[in-house]
Amino acid sequence: MRIIKQDRPVLTHKRYLERPRLVPGERSIGLFRRWARQFYPVHPVCPEANPVD
Repeated sequence: MRIIKQDRPVLTHKRYLERPRLVPGERSIGLFRRWARQFYPVHPVCPEANPVD
């Protein structure tokens, strides 16, 4: 439970970024994301990207 409480600030501010910034050591994450993109629709469903009025 302690770990969840520590993660709360990060999780409450989490948001979808189409092109997130990565540090040089995270290059493999970018490569994986490009590979995985083929399995998702062109426009992902995201509440922030499609606000409801």
